[in-house]
Amino acid sequence: MPEWEIFVIVSPDYTHVISHHDPYICVFGTGEISPAIPAGELHFPVRSMFKCEFPKRARRRLPFKPPILMKSTENRNVTMISTMPELLRWTFLVYDSLTTDEDIVLFVKGVNNRQGINREPNEFNCIFGYEGNKVIITNVTSSIQVVFRCNHPDPTVMEEEGVSISLEISLLVPMVVPFVAYYNAPRKLTTNKKSKKARLCACTMVYKVGKFLKEWVLYHFQHFETKLDEARTISRNKRYLVKA
Repeated sequence: MPEWEIFVIVSPDYTHVISHHDPYICVFGTGEISPAIPAGELHFPVRSMFKCEFPKRARRRLPFKPPILMKSTENRNVTMISTMPELLRWTFLVYDSLTTDEDIVLFVKGVNNRQGINREPNEFNCIFGYEGNKVIITNVTSSIQVVFRCNHPDPTVMEEEGVSISLEISLLVPMVVPFVAYYNAPRKLTTNKKSKKARLCACTMVYKVGKFLKEWVLYHFQHFETKLDEARTISRNKRYLVKA
């Protein structure tokens, strides 16, 4: 991600109204605008994503505020930006989650910052539905670098899928790490006992570890990115995200 570039993630409640045939722009509190370029989708739930450049004057106004995503033909109103929360930083973020049969894996930047030293799991909780009125908390069972593992919430209490999930740091005043991750319950595959076994051309190792493939890719990509970050000058490594 180049310096001074922002990812705008559209809420799953509004992704269905996004049309990639219309030109969109990012409008900042300084009145500056930059083109909003489609950058794919996040899944589970589906959320459209755009990227836009952080204009020069907006960089000098602290704290950084997120832009408003709108069609280029809409009337521009920047008054509401002043009341919006601070822009999310890529350096302190719950950026993805993975649900397994046994637990939930959270990928979190900015918590275990010291190389080779990991904070104890009992210093954290997993928190579900932080943006709503119903909040569910489960224990964290493992804390290693960017990978945290949590217990599943009680399925009889969790009434819906696609709820937000984050990491709560147990302090005198508990802190919830900013997040763009969502929780989805484990999926059960229906099988037909009468159907014949399908022929698969795959080695035994791939068959056995395939269910951990996403976790493996995310973990090693993060490890590579961390090494890459260390090679850059800190002052030139500014990364931001915003939820729209």
